[in-house]
Amino acid sequence: MPTASTYWYTNTGTVLWWEIARIAYTAIMMLTGYASFYIAFISIPFIYLLMGLTLQALYTFGWVIELGILRQKSYEKRKNFRIVYYLVYLSLSVFIVFGFSLSILL
Repeated sequence: MPTASTYWYTNTGTVLWWEIARIAYTAIMMLTGYASFYIAFISIPFIYLLMGLTLQALYTFGWVIELGILRQKSYEKRKNFRIVYYLVYLSLSVFIVFGFSLSILL
């Protein structure tokens, strides 16, 4: 039986952690999408819908990688992976969305 501190590193806890973090990711990306939409004044929101769905699908690889590849690693390495992967992926996602709208302006 896992303790409270190790529960987040069980299979269920891992998926739960990533899906709870997805709420913050989605909120940040929605704000980014709105800001990007108004920067470029794109009249085709389908592009943003497609980008959003693609980025959300790729987000899922966070817990897939953690459960598949990092399963045998220590808790500390898995904890570091979560934080680094989440922040890097969030930064790249914001860069992609803003980069798209800025490329239309140029």
